[in-house]
Amino acid sequence: MSLLQSLHLQSSATDVGSDGATIDTQSPIDGYDRLGARKIVAQLPQHSQIELATIETHERSHKARPAVLNKLGYLRGDEPLPGYDSLDPEQISTGLDGADLDTAKRVREYERKFKRRSSVLDAVDRTRDALKTTPTSISTRRDNPAPSSG
Repeated sequence: MSLLQSLHLQSSATDVGSDGATIDTQSPIDGYDRLGARKIVAQLPQHSQIELATIETHERSHKARPAVLNKLGYLRGDEPLPGYDSLDPEQISTGLDGADLDTAKRVREYERKFKRRSSVLDAVDRTRDALKTTPTSISTRRDNPAPSSG
């Protein structure tokens, strides 16, 4: 590979920020710039929040296709548990131990948007069922109020 080709490849993987510093905008999707919006949108749920941020930066600075940006807007958000995107289903299940109903709901919504793993969704259901049957759950306290003193 010639020096000129090498420099061209390097410059195509970087952009210059407003402060003059170079920003790496290489996308985590192979051949990204050659793919149509439909193919990119179909692949987005397979990526972590960090990768989605990189993809969004790249998309905004290059083609800014509305379909891609809309899907990124839908998918981007906080992970329901710390480091969720790097956890396997067993680790997520362990992370749900002792979780509250709000956390279980966030895990369910996030999992449905991305990987839709039945083992994770089953763990969420078990957590929700356990919370419904514990005496500290809100619905139980409303149905069986503490006796009034007096």
